Amino acid sequence: MMKVDQINSIICLVNRKGKSYAEAAKILGIDPRTVKKYAERDDHNSQPKSRKTTSPVMDPVKPIIDLWLEEDMKAPKKQRHTAQRIYDRLCEEHGFTGSDRSVRNYVSKRKKELVSTGHEYLPLTEVAGDAQFDFGEVIVIYEGQEIKMHEAVITFPYSNSGFSQLFFSNNQECVLEFLKRVFHHIEAVPQRIRFDNLTPVVYRDKNGKRVLTDGVQRFANHYGFKCDFCNPAKGNEKGNVENKVGYIRRNWYTPMPQFSNFTEYESFNNTLFDKTIKDMNRNHYAKDIPIKKLWEEDLKRCHNVPNIEYDCHRLEQFKTDKRGLVHIEKNIYSTNPAFGQQKVWVKIYCNHIEILDKDQQLICKHTRVYGTNVRKVDWSIYLSTLRKKPRALYNTDFYQALPQRWQTFLGESSEPENILANLEDLIKRNKLQYATDIATLLEYYDCEFLNNTAEVNQNELLSLPAYQPDLSVYNKLLMGGGGMA
Repeated sequence: MMKVDQINSIICLVNRKGKSYAEAAKILGIDPRTVKKYAERDDHNSQPKSRKTTSPVMDPVKPIIDLWLEEDMKAPKKQRHTAQRIYDRLCEEHGFTGSDRSVRNYVSKRKKELVSTGHEYLPLTEVAGDAQFDFGEVIVIYEGQEIKMHEAVITFPYSNSGFSQLFFSNNQECVLEFLKRVFHHIEAVPQRIRFDNLTPVVYRDKNGKRVLTDGVQRFANHYGFKCDFCNPAKGNEKGNVENKVGYIRRNWYTPMPQFSNFTEYESFNNTLFDKTIKDMNRNHYAKDIPIKKLWEEDLKRCHNVPNIEYDCHRLEQFKTDKRGLVHIEKNIYSTNPAFGQQKVWVKIYCNHIEILDKDQQLICKHTRVYGTNVRKVDWSIYLSTLRKKPRALYNTDFYQALPQRWQTFLGESSEPENILANLEDLIKRNKLQYATDIATLLEYYDCEFLNNTAEVNQNELLSLPAYQPDLSVYNKLLMGGGGMA
């Protein structure tokens, strides 16, 4: 590129001093043709640089090469195209007449654009088969209380389709469980998923490099997708999913969802997949094509879901206290009194936990709680111990949760161990675990007290609705308290 001062020298020598092109070229030590070019130029405005080149031989086959390379992303590494194989196929199938060197150069360039080392890959805009993930916050009414829950959302920007589920937390177990549900529901796995810098998904090593957490890495290896991350404070790099989080909150979580119990919550989550299918009937916001039509292209670029489901849990070891209780994440869960002061294994899932013995055999299973100092106790197990030490009953959470009449009934009985034995049978028959469930059952099968005394009239019971639990069990309970008659 000729510098401005050199051009000025040419103009001065030729146009002002009358030198010939050859004379000026000799003085400046440049080619006479260069002198002629700049001496005769009429426009010296700054010109934009343009490097656009055309290749009549390569340009027609570039889309074909791109397609083969993108399809390779779904194939095992050992079965992907080499540059030589691409060149051979172009010659055999498309009558290519160019050189193998041209093909090698283009393939090398495109592979660098499509695949990067590490996890810093920046996907092409709206590539079919790529996805984005994020969490949002939603307020719901659960068991009569307003609580904050987390909407997990995954979108496929090419079609603008999105899937969502509600979770009690945004921890790693919830991330993996959500992705697994979506993969097996659509029977496909995206090529890549772009995440924000979520702590459960990625962390920075001592060198400042972003690294996948072990659990997420194993999950990604199992399902065969690549992870991609936004740059710090650059949430706009996953703008499609952020917009979808707001769209779903406004349309699927308004008005505020209400769940009386965990079963209703799970049922609501199941309906959300149906909402996705219905939402696909509208047109894409920019392409003016039905989303379900574009979704077909997304699915074509995804790969198959493996036959074996990933078990989305975190395995940790804890030590129980002398009562066989184990403290997990600021909450307390029962095992069995026989496992007091022993090490147990705990499988922690998004919505439940499983407690295992040293041989990893199941001891018990609990619903996972996300509060603080919440107790989850399987009283059907502990009642066996309480029968042997019935006076210990009155200091337990179980006793405090019973209806007042039943507390009095037990407290004044001369043989509480018999009542506890029959109560244990009642609990097992009705498959109850928690003190609150048992209290509700006993309210249902309560007994009348006469003259505001603590005496039980065994011949006069409350009029009961249609049979649910076994009434004979209730009669056994009363017979166990014969000392009160």
